[in-house]
Amino acid sequence: MQATKVHVASRGLATPGRFGQYTVSGSKTCIFPKKLTKNTNRQSTNLIIDNSIVHSRSMSRYDLMTPERYFGVTTGSSTADISVIECTQLSSAPRRITQSDSLGIPNTEPDHIDYLPKYDVSRKLEDFVINSTPRQLIKPKLFTTPVCSVSAVSSVVQHKSHKPPLAKKTDSKGEMINSVVLVLTEGRGSAQGEIGLAAIDLKRPVLILCQISDTQTYMNTINKINILNPAEILVPNTFMDQIQGTLLYNTIKNQFPLSAILTASRKHFSENEGKIYLRNSIIPECTSTLEQVLPKFYAVSAAAALLKHIEFNHNVIFSSNTLQIEYEGVEKSMFVDANTASRLELVLNSSLNTKNTLFDVLNQCSTIGGQRRLRSSILQPSSDILLIHNRQEAVEEILSSPEQNFVLLRNVIQKFTDVEQLYWLCTKVSKNTQQQSKLQGNYTLLLKTTLEALPALVDILEPFKSEYISFIRKTLSNSGYSKMLEIIEITINKESTRSKGFSQSQFQRCFAIKSNLNPLLDVARTIYSELIEEFHDKVNILGEQLETEHLFVQNSCKRGFHVQVELKNIKNFNVKHPPSICKNVECVKNIVKFTTEDLLVLNIRITQALNEVEILTNAILNEMLKELRKYISCIYDLCNGIADLDLIFSFAQYSMRSGSTKPKFGQYMDIKSSRHPILDIINSVVPVDNDIFASTDKNLNIITGPNMGGKSIYIRQVALLQIIAQIGCFVPATFAQFRICDRLFTRIGFGDCIESNASTWVLEIKELNGILPSITKHSLVIIDELCRATSCEEGSSLAWAICEHIMQSCAFIFFATHSILITKLQDLYCNVLNYHMEALPSKDSESRLTYTYKLCPGVTNIDDYGLTLARDVKMPEHLIENAIVIEKCLRQTRVALPDNPSNEADMILDNCIQKLLNMKDTECLSISNIQLVVLDMMNKLKENRRKNIDPLGEGIDSDDEI
Repeated sequence: MQATKVHVASRGLATPGRFGQYTVSGSKTCIFPKKLTKNTNRQSTNLIIDNSIVHSRSMSRYDLMTPERYFGVTTGSSTADISVIECTQLSSAPRRITQSDSLGIPNTEPDHIDYLPKYDVSRKLEDFVINSTPRQLIKPKLFTTPVCSVSAVSSVVQHKSHKPPLAKKTDSKGEMINSVVLVLTEGRGSAQGEIGLAAIDLKRPVLILCQISDTQTYMNTINKINILNPAEILVPNTFMDQIQGTLLYNTIKNQFPLSAILTASRKHFSENEGKIYLRNSIIPECTSTLEQVLPKFYAVSAAAALLKHIEFNHNVIFSSNTLQIEYEGVEKSMFVDANTASRLELVLNSSLNTKNTLFDVLNQCSTIGGQRRLRSSILQPSSDILLIHNRQEAVEEILSSPEQNFVLLRNVIQKFTDVEQLYWLCTKVSKNTQQQSKLQGNYTLLLKTTLEALPALVDILEPFKSEYISFIRKTLSNSGYSKMLEIIEITINKESTRSKGFSQSQFQRCFAIKSNLNPLLDVARTIYSELIEEFHDKVNILGEQLETEHLFVQNSCKRGFHVQVELKNIKNFNVKHPPSICKNVECVKNIVKFTTEDLLVLNIRITQALNEVEILTNAILNEMLKELRKYISCIYDLCNGIADLDLIFSFAQYSMRSGSTKPKFGQYMDIKSSRHPILDIINSVVPVDNDIFASTDKNLNIITGPNMGGKSIYIRQVALLQIIAQIGCFVPATFAQFRICDRLFTRIGFGDCIESNASTWVLEIKELNGILPSITKHSLVIIDELCRATSCEEGSSLAWAICEHIMQSCAFIFFATHSILITKLQDLYCNVLNYHMEALPSKDSESRLTYTYKLCPGVTNIDDYGLTLARDVKMPEHLIENAIVIEKCLRQTRVALPDNPSNEADMILDNCIQKLLNMKDTECLSISNIQLVVLDMMNKLKENRRKNIDPLGEGIDSDDEI
């Protein structure tokens, strides 16, 4: 058979040659077969990860696992510096495996025959060339421009495991570990901007697909990636055709510096292969979702590359009909872009951890699934009013339930902390390895323990009648769970349960299978028990020799069976110079660990017996799992139901705090005595409460006030309360009504970017340029110090123009500023409201301020507050005095915008209309109320006419003319 050569790099980067051959500036060569089987013409393909090669094949993954086909590996070169692996397919002769020491693969004797599946050999070859580094161990730039060196390749060959390590992210509690892999592709030519996404969590095998028609800023794509929070992002290598990479590639690289960005050949993004993968893998319950997904060309293409990537690079293979698929669009959710999530500290703070974030405040979840639901809900709040109401109803019902039910529900949920580990048991293809045997045994016992605890949870949920909890209870009452438990009880002992700790879990695995199912297993367990009993007898004899009765046997992962004793209970024992009979002596605090030569030999025999027991146990479990996989959809329903229940219970625990209220939803925003949700939790002092109001007729709120007065905190508070309300939780206020928001935009903070050679002003304008076209009539816009990165005149002028533009959209806008000029908008437009954060002169000194952090109507009347703050921070007094003189001179030369008295009549009319609209929303609109409002309006108009010549009031002389 003809073979194709591939040079494995000892130094330098791989460069493509003719088909099937890649060369590197090194001397090692690997030969891959051009044809993998006799009956197919499919040729070998290669995944390229940042200019390194990962071997793959365009063939079915079931063909890879076919036991009849093998690779014969022979030495193809006698040169000391060159080692060749020649992969050939022999029709009848047995396969002979030999290898030189230079590649780090054990040699076998010429007459020794070893059979390896093709997948195992390809995995070995991948280990030579793959170059993937955990993203938290190196600087972000190294992800996109890796350099292969001799030491790096040597390290990969010697130490690379079968699964390339993923970057790990843990929250403040150390519970959430990130293992999400995301694949992304984009259309070309006229289809540019059409984005296909496919993502999967290796610990939660739910395939998420999405196809987005995005803008040139890729705002929706970045938002979706931020929600999925991937450890790896795989893109086509065509993204790197340009010198600097495509715009989407650079945007992803800048927005997600902690994610490893990999590249693969475009041909792996195949729609046809994706359809085959999906049809063979998904559970029957997802057939309708599959029909919705199949027409999405780019999403299906991304799925093909994703499933191939995790198969070859992470050794993750799914059994047929075991994978759940979900299609997630951007509809029925609030859009929160990545910059907004960062500035509001929704899930990560400035130190890139979750402490004192909104996620941290709301997170009372006991399960990983609940935490994942919470994070996704915060980053993508629902705009589905029915879902919001159902969640609110469930939270309210939990809060109103008796305390006993509340405590029982909390205790039972905590029993399902590890329920998502069941995904591994029911979806991965198990292999006869020692580690797989241990995991399979542990997770089988976890499944048994979970199913046994499930009826208690269903009974506790029975008193709850809300639609949300009733649906969860109905899902968890499925008869499939009892059938799964029946299958398990046929094989597993009733007393066996899942235990934590190395020794206990090992014991439970060994004796989990019932007796008389396999005579060989019964014999192996008897031998194992006798060896342990012999070990105890030898320890008793050893105790007599050392003149102590306090020796006890301990079993650990690192040392196996050994002896432990407290130092005070053994006489004349010197740790540095122990008795000659004691070996491997180690002292940890006051505990001495050691063994003897006889015990070492006996421990090896115990380990061999244990391995035999686990192999036989795993064979029985494999047969049982084949039956359990018929009910695989029940596992997905179980995990989703527990996650939803955990999320609602977390909301209830947060809402138990005094001063929280159930929000309503209408056409305007009206919140009474609201508090900042994060400061309300982390501060020892209760924060000052403030009202919030916005409507379509009063949609621009301008907030002024001195530095450190609380302007930025207030406008952030508005955004955070909107998010909390739309995830279905109660809010910290005495009364709250919100309008459903479809998009949340913020412009907070300032800074430059050296990497993109952009100043603070350039970055601000770029962000505004992306926000302005995307604002809708249901958006919420939060702006802090607009256009302050340039001159006062130009910045104020542009800020004025921007405010005039966005206030016409009916979006709710909260704008904090120091520019008094902007407050003059209220004199020209009736939909503008001026507020200020109150600050009073200090009683001790008139040059100092006392901050009340209270929102008051009108423009701030505090002058020179910047200079006052400078004096508070001990700036030299002579500089402050000089600044005051200069400031007075500048103030005298400033031409103020004149007031417009006639605008008062417009405001009176507008206030009348606003009152009538409020009556309509609150269902208190009546003829008598209308008469009162209109009469009040006329009185104010007549009063205004007496003060000024008002054209609108000239024809009104008496109340009879109304």
